[in-house]
Amino acid sequence: MSNLSKNSPELKCVKAKDYCLSVRDGTHDSPKPVDIGFPLVTSKHLKSGQIEINACYQVAEDDYYEIVKRSKVNQWDVLISMIGTIGEVALVKNEPHFAIKNVGLFKSRSEADGKWLYYYLRTDFAQNYLREISRGTTQQYVPLGSLREMPIYVFDDKSEMSRIANILGTLDDKIENNRKTAKTLEAMAQAIFQSWFVDFDPVRAKMAGESPESICKRLKLTPEILDLFPNRLMDSELGEIPEGWVDGSLGNICSRRSARIGNRDAKVLSAVTEGRLAISDDYFTKRVYSKDIKNYLAVEWYDFAYNPSRINIGSIGMLESHFLGAVSPVYVVFRPVEGYQQFIKLYLRLATTKQWIANFSSGSVRQSLSYDDFAAIPSVIPPKVIIDVFSSIHDFMKHSTDSLYECAIKTSGLRDAILPKLISGEIRVPGLDDGAGQPMSLSSILMFISAFVTFCLVCVTAWMAYQTKRLANYNQEIVKQNRALSKKNDALIQQSERQHKERLRPLCFPITQDSNVIDFNKAITMGAPSSNHGPGIPPHIEFLVCNKGLGPAINLRFHINDIHNRRITKDFMVTHVLPPNEENKFVSHIPPLNMLDENGGLFFGMEPSQVVNDAYFIICEYGSMFSKETFHSIVAKGYRDPSLAGDGKNQWRLNRPLTPPVEFRLGLDPSKPIWPLPPEDANYSAEFLNLSSPPENGQST
Repeated sequence: MSNLSKNSPELKCVKAKDYCLSVRDGTHDSPKPVDIGFPLVTSKHLKSGQIEINACYQVAEDDYYEIVKRSKVNQWDVLISMIGTIGEVALVKNEPHFAIKNVGLFKSRSEADGKWLYYYLRTDFAQNYLREISRGTTQQYVPLGSLREMPIYVFDDKSEMSRIANILGTLDDKIENNRKTAKTLEAMAQAIFQSWFVDFDPVRAKMAGESPESICKRLKLTPEILDLFPNRLMDSELGEIPEGWVDGSLGNICSRRSARIGNRDAKVLSAVTEGRLAISDDYFTKRVYSKDIKNYLAVEWYDFAYNPSRINIGSIGMLESHFLGAVSPVYVVFRPVEGYQQFIKLYLRLATTKQWIANFSSGSVRQSLSYDDFAAIPSVIPPKVIIDVFSSIHDFMKHSTDSLYECAIKTSGLRDAILPKLISGEIRVPGLDDGAGQPMSLSSILMFISAFVTFCLVCVTAWMAYQTKRLANYNQEIVKQNRALSKKNDALIQQSERQHKERLRPLCFPITQDSNVIDFNKAITMGAPSSNHGPGIPPHIEFLVCNKGLGPAINLRFHINDIHNRRITKDFMVTHVLPPNEENKFVSHIPPLNMLDENGGLFFGMEPSQVVNDAYFIICEYGSMFSKETFHSIVAKGYRDPSLAGDGKNQWRLNRPLTPPVEFRLGLDPSKPIWPLPPEDANYSAEFLNLSSPPENGQST
């Protein structure tokens, strides 16, 4: 410190208590926290020249006013941490409404004095002095008396000090603006994620009948992107989700990794509470990992890793750089499905996801989350086409954010490089020769620095504009390709649906208990599953139903209709799902063909005289997983044969594909068939299915 004035004889030394109106500290008491009150700033809330107000706890109004009687903070005052972490400095740029505890307070005489003192306290000269006067072994602190006696070097020319502070302030403002813009872009990416994948705003807007132009303007979408979202929501275990999206879990879009580092070179990573993977050597002040990392888990680009015992406090992150990382063997490493990296990254930031992590974490002393439990966390799974569009938007925003942070870092480097030289007088104002033997003025230096920074920003802005246009063109091309692919997929689905309708072939095999299979052209005997046959027992029949379609058939039901296609029995066999290329056997008694239910009531409000009971259809009704529609197939046709009724046991015939002697009439609209016509069943003639008008009720032909 004694050599500082040798760089410039015009520098003089004054004590802090003389430079400032006063030098004080905050309260030493510990006011009780309250939910609503005034922030209480301590030393830990001063970081990198900023006051982290949001991290402070609140104190009651009475406690606040009691503290400010001793140490009221005003605009342009300077705060300094004096307990624990020594030397963090902050300039109060706005009128404050907070109290301080165990924080040094320099009461400034003016804005210019406050700015000069703030930058002076950030120099190595001032920081070295603070380390020299600090006390304590377990926890260091700076005595208030030593702060008051602290030497402050100033110029005789106050205007020169003001201009130097303005130079440094201009650079600080540029750094702060870049960081704020970067944070705004990050918030925008999270807001888009929330709108698309949590609140489903585009889908809800469509359901509400809002015009596409209005939706695009309000949600900042292009028509091509809006077309990718469905028009309605459907119920699921997660609640309402867009139609066609999957109600799944994180395990559907990620897989665990267990590769070891071995002899490869890698950087050791740690999952930190900020929700990212940090290089351990850069983040920690001492070594926190083993010398031998051969058994460490490998982490590659876009892999996630987390500490099972610390994920509940945010220790999970994704590697977003092109190098090989390594984490402790106790970690869990997983890789997202291609394209879903940013989706998982932002999904983990949601409060609901954090609550699921807390719920699934187990352990009495220290909670831990296994990969199986992590993979079970519920999540809606959007289609890949929408994920690709979101990822391209997010990647552009992230690239812009990284550029802004990089610009802020470089500007910080420039500020930190000239700060000690300006404060010490090594770079004078005036202090440079303009080529004519005259010293350059401070305004010339400021103009040069400002022009250089402006030039850099113009270059970055022009480059970002070029990349924006290039990305927009790329996105439009991707959207066009996705729309074409979507149309192609729709066509394939429709083709599959048609094939599904035609190829779900229920095959029927009626059998008796006499150990001989009856041909379709033979009668079904009366009989129960036992060998003792008795009169009045309905026919026993076994169906072998085989799904030859391309998709699952759901809710298969069997019932009997009369020749006018009116149901005359309840469902007598039901199954829920029949996957493709699988078959199932159904064994049942065919119900009596009459209109009376168990209580003697009428089915469907028809009189028994209106029902033709001498002939019938056995109908298979089923749903499609593709379109949720319901289809029907004719399983068999049967009729009552009086020639078999002599002993009271055999009176029903099942006939397929031959046409029975009774003419079957459906009475359906030929333009709206209820079920597809089986192509191989030639005996189901067009005349049989396409009757122009139904016969009269009760009439048989």
